[in-house]
Amino acid sequence: MCLKHVKTAVCDWNGTLINDLPLVYESVKLIFSTFGLPAPTLREYREEMSQEWVNFYLNHGIPPGDSMEELKKTLNGIRRNVLETHWDSVELHPGAVDSLSLFKARGMKVLLVTGEVEEIVEQRLRQFNLTRFFDGVFGGAYRKNEILAGLDLLPEESMYADDDPMGLRGAKALGFVTIGMTHGYASERRIRDANPDLVANNFAEVIEFMKKD
Repeated sequence: MCLKHVKTAVCDWNGTLINDLPLVYESVKLIFSTFGLPAPTLREYREEMSQEWVNFYLNHGIPPGDSMEELKKTLNGIRRNVLETHWDSVELHPGAVDSLSLFKARGMKVLLVTGEVEEIVEQRLRQFNLTRFFDGVFGGAYRKNEILAGLDLLPEESMYADDDPMGLRGAKALGFVTIGMTHGYASERRIRDANPDLVANNFAEVIEFMKKD
């Protein structure tokens, strides 16, 4: 596979560029502790968590309560409190800045498509001095394939990097060159099952691959 023809790089945020999984897992443990239940292991979390995230908690014994919306509000409240309290402990994945710099040095358009709230993403981009790299930021993208399909891009000239199997499958179905990152939320097995064009354990492998062109 050659990337010389690629003119646009689209990246996910959580787990792909930023290594917030350790802190998020701390919030998972607190959620289960709050309900008086043992927390699933990090391995279980990476094998089972999906965009239908509330099912993970229900499947591991957290009661649904009076309504699903109230349960989601409670779980999100605990998660948000942990993240806001300890956010300074979160760092970018090694090589993330170098990869973004390489994309821009090649004259590529760089876009961010993420399920995270756009306001929060933009705040984090300023925190890590990354705003300069992105030509567009699309937050709240729970169905990323729909966002990708709506962008004015030629899929055959675009690449997509994500740590989420569903996002990778959607981008691949649209014709994007897909890069599955195994250092994020989903296990390596799940990333490989999504059959991306490239499986990368870290950004050093992405950079090395691109420099082969």
